[in-house]
Amino acid sequence: VETLQEEISIAKQSRLVCDFQEAVNAAGRIRKGPEILPWEAAEKAASHVRRALNDHAGPLKNNRLAELLGISKDVFRARETATTKLSYGLRLRNYERGNNVVALRARWAHDRRFELCRALGDAIWSNDDPLGPMTSAKTARQKFQRAFAQSLLCPFEDLQAYIETDHATEDDISAAAHHFHVSERVIQTVLVNKRMIDRQHFEEMVEIS
Repeated sequence: VETLQEEISIAKQSRLVCDFQEAVNAAGRIRKGPEILPWEAAEKAASHVRRALNDHAGPLKNNRLAELLGISKDVFRARETATTKLSYGLRLRNYERGNNVVALRARWAHDRRFELCRALGDAIWSNDDPLGPMTSAKTARQKFQRAFAQSLLCPFEDLQAYIETDHATEDDISAAAHHFHVSERVIQTVLVNKRMIDRQHFEEMVEIS
């Protein structure tokens, strides 16, 4: 409880204000239940958002992503807005103004892009609940956030077309991360989840890096 109270207090002071409404509307209502896996719902929602942007394929550049999130693209470079005191990122809904305040932990551009997309994913999953933490927990809500961010920034079909191989090397992963403006870990995770990289091989790569 004390951690959450501190998180909320820090988030309320954040200068990072986002407008997710257009994207939330584009994603549509999320179907939930034991028969719907979080990553399946996340991929579908991300596809709907992409279609609303008329960006069906390829990387989402900073200016386009900023437009989607209702922020300035300078946010992706502004490390001073990162809060290392936070135990996890947090999204707070402001009903009076109809926007969301987001407190980020990430300092680097590709991580900030991913964390902001997680915040958007949370607003979509929760139907814009007033409180949205972005943690490392393995709940359906957190899995949806991560899968949504991955699918929005790096759709699997686009990644597959870019690397043009079923046996991605470390160089392929590095090039793809640069192309899609995400971390190498995101590329690795997508490839593991789609069974294009063996999980044991992935763990070995992570350990080496």
